[in-house]
Amino acid sequence: MTEQNGRAVRDISQLVDISVRKVGDTAATSDDGNWDAAEATLTSAFTSLPDRRARSDVDAGAERAELFAAHRAAGRWADAVTVAEEIVADHRRYYGRHHYRTVGWTVRCGEAHLRAGDPGRAEPLLRFALTALESLRGDTDPETGQCRRLHGAALRGVSQ
Repeated sequence: MTEQNGRAVRDISQLVDISVRKVGDTAATSDDGNWDAAEATLTSAFTSLPDRRARSDVDAGAERAELFAAHRAAGRWADAVTVAEEIVADHRRYYGRHHYRTVGWTVRCGEAHLRAGDPGRAEPLLRFALTALESLRGDTDPETGQCRRLHGAALRGVSQ
């Protein structure tokens, strides 16, 4: 139980109810006073936000990133692919497909596929990442340029 404006709030729906009525007729509500629709919208927004990651998840993510770096440095690209795919899947679930962290790991995953000798798997990953980086960082950004080079190699079917 938390306290909101001096009132005890038992759950999220009660908090949303208080928030909606306090907001009034703004973007969060309809002009006709349709409080049920506004409450549903805000409840959806509150429940769709990712929870703060547990410390153990953050530590595990850092360990996997270090493991990927070790495989990459040793040239164990098949192992790097496995780890990178896990990291990309985790980032997609937590951040979404177009978040810069997810896109960065998508590039690393595509590069690992390419260097492991599988340009067919690398190309769609790198194509997606290139499109996202051009939007997020611009055409002249070094990360975009590196992704463009990797994508070109994947299109040519050349492992780097």
